[in-house]
Amino acid sequence: MPAQGSRSSTLRKTRAVRDAVNDYREKCKRDQPPCWLCGQAIDYETTDPYSPDSLQVDHMFPVSTHPDFAADQENMRPSHAGCNLSRGNSMTLPELGTTSCDWEALATT
Repeated sequence: MPAQGSRSSTLRKTRAVRDAVNDYREKCKRDQPPCWLCGQAIDYETTDPYSPDSLQVDHMFPVSTHPDFAADQENMRPSHAGCNLSRGNSMTLPELGTTSCDWEALATT
């Protein structure tokens, strides 16, 4: 049985996944949303795929752990290459920030 990492690598190369990722990438270039991980603008003009500010289509649920979502655009998010590489294969979601109030304390009073 192949290692899980090799299965996800093979899955990413299927035509259906490549087409879905390329379609999502074109939508991102058109709409120019910010990075879902840090909230900052992505450099949609760069032609350097190794630039940490370039667009990289990220899978919110990693392909290695959720292969059924590989071609699902609802699972895709725009990210900086650097942010996506830093996140790696984790399920870490972006922080929402500091709340305006201690809502937990208010709920118990």
